[in-house]
Amino acid sequence: LLNSVILERDRENAIVSVRVEFPLNLKIKLEKLEDEIRKVLKDFNIVDGPYLNEQSDKEHVFITLKVEAKENWKKTKSEVLKRLLTLKEKVRKK
Repeated sequence: LLNSVILERDRENAIVSVRVEFPLNLKIKLEKLEDEIRKVLKDFNIVDGPYLNEQSDKEHVFITLKVEAKENWKKTKSEVLKRLLTLKEKVRKK
């Protein structure tokens, strides 16, 4: 027991980090992208972000944020990613 790690189960994975690559070629301005992200994630408690983070190349930027996961952190992260990827398709210029 002295060599074991003890985790407080209720607090484990309470905050989920999410990072999604978005193209810079969008139907909307980058200034509006943060507002659109907040809209699609209105059902979640965003505790940090969204932020436009480093570019992966000259055509994409990473969006990072952290959300609170009240129960199942995997389900929370999956749903946030699903909504962000759907938004990505919606705002991408074709």
